[in-house]
Amino acid sequence: HKGTIIYDQFSSTIKPPKGLFTHHIFMPSSTTIIPTIKCQESFLVAFTFLSFGISHLGNFMSVDEPKWLNDRVPQLYEALASRQWQLTEINDKPGILPAALSGTVNLFLNKEKYGPLELGKYLFWWRLPILLFNFIMLFVIYNISRKLFDSDSGLLITILISLNPIIIGISQIVNPDSTLWGTSFAAFLLFFLYLKTD
Repeated sequence: HKGTIIYDQFSSTIKPPKGLFTHHIFMPSSTTIIPTIKCQESFLVAFTFLSFGISHLGNFMSVDEPKWLNDRVPQLYEALASRQWQLTEINDKPGILPAALSGTVNLFLNKEKYGPLELGKYLFWWRLPILLFNFIMLFVIYNISRKLFDSDSGLLITILISLNPIIIGISQIVNPDSTLWGTSFAAFLLFFLYLKTD
């Protein structure tokens, strides 16, 4: 009868009968709600990764980290400052990205002020940029995977990476592998996304 509002089940809009002047009422569609939920879940997964990584970030020293701490990272920044580009070859892998990330802490902290008993405090801040970089890479990988597959697959991939003990462990040390896993996997996914969208 006149004045009855008709709901179209195939649309997110409540439509009035023809000839009846009224405002349209918009309802949120499932296609809008579901990606939002997946994004929230990806944030939760990424912060779980960050909490695992940050829990004991300054409480250990890996085998080859003293070389990065005392030689390779300072050498990279000294080479950049003096524009001696050949000296930026600090390692055969080469590890410039993790060295550049961890070296940013030296702009704010002086390692020489930290004695043997306080070195862990410096190591925490020294490793933190790499952990944060990998934290951000999880969102990059999720978004690429979501576009390449779907939101469910992107979330599953992010979960499998975030809860992998090897990746959590390697993301806590200054080493070429600490950033290689994220950048290489993102490049791998981007290549297939390019093929899909071309």
